[in-house]
Amino acid sequence: MTTITPGEHAVHERLAALGIAFERYEHPPVATAAEADEHWAGIDATHCKNLFLRNQRGDRHYLVIIVHTKRADLRAVAAQIGDGKTQLCVARTADDAPRRHAGVGVAGLD
Repeated sequence: MTTITPGEHAVHERLAALGIAFERYEHPPVATAAEADEHWAGIDATHCKNLFLRNQRGDRHYLVIIVHTKRADLRAVAAQIGDGKTQLCVARTADDAPRRHAGVGVAGLD
């Protein structure tokens, strides 16, 4: 079993407090949903992909989670958010937020 980060622990506690049952699955970081397919074998669940976005100025960041078979319309996302243009975040330095870009999950935003 892997170590659960403080961020993951907080998410687990909140889900339990809300009475939401869940199972935790883990796989190595992958760049695409297609690469993740082999790790999802046998998991009867809706498979999602996480897109870490930023606004054009780079001062606001967003985590968009969509079904892995869908393509994200970044213009539509930007319109829904109401923050101008959005683009995918690309790590430039080790200090970029979040520090883990590959495989970013909800708990990875700690």
